[in-house]
Amino acid sequence: MQKIETKYHFITTNENEAPKYICSGLCKKAFWKSENKNSNALEILQCESCNGALIPITKGDYKILEFKITPQNKRTVIITYLSEVKPEFIEFAKANWVK
Repeated sequence: MQKIETKYHFITTNENEAPKYICSGLCKKAFWKSENKNSNALEILQCESCNGALIPITKGDYKILEFKITPQNKRTVIITYLSEVKPEFIEFAKANWVK
């Protein structure tokens, strides 16, 4: 389990790996490789929130707030991905991102 902070989001996931992509569009949301399993190397991935292109993420694009190794094969309910817009950016998100 990890919780990270990006420019506009707090994101919680059960992934143990570091995020793989970040949106280059308005929302700056982070994504993990597991969310794009069916994509191919020539495909330009797009953000589900603002339609921005997903590009490789760097350590400077996010900050780790919490990290704990999570067993991946448990038979329990697990939050696999939760993205929360920071409170100070909610109005910005409503005005500029895909509805």
